[in-house]
Amino acid sequence: DLWIIDCTAGLLRDSWMCSQAGHRVWACEQNPLLAALIADNQRRQGQLWPDNLRFFAKNALCVLNNQQPDIVLIDPMFVRKKQKTKPDLYLQAIQAVALDYENPLHILESALNVATQRVILKRHKDEPILLPKRLNHQRRSRSAPIRLDIYQK
Repeated sequence: DLWIIDCTAGLLRDSWMCSQAGHRVWACEQNPLLAALIADNQRRQGQLWPDNLRFFAKNALCVLNNQQPDIVLIDPMFVRKKQKTKPDLYLQAIQAVALDYENPLHILESALNVATQRVILKRHKDEPILLPKRLNHQRRSRSAPIRLDIYQK
């Protein structure tokens, strides 16, 4: 089992899938509205909430300090270029409330200092690579305008 910290949890889609795969997940969300929705869901789930999924309603930089997770996931909001179709409703909902587009470089640098195996950063396919000299792999989506930048330790 891996220990994963999801720095930008949104509505927990990635975190939930990782926890259901049996990994220990710490999910961080700093947006107050999204964090309140997650906390309400956690309260309603009660005993059904997975034991291996822990939620933090705060900026991931506060959680990353002095930790050594195996993997760090970073999926920041980014401005979508003009597309022929709208994003799915899940993403539209998050974009409607998460207006603070942050630069993921600070989180990436902190994540690289603590992760023991790799850091995975989701980016728009046209955005520049943040740390090109440290990048090991890229995975590009065939159906969406995104790529995964993978930084191995």
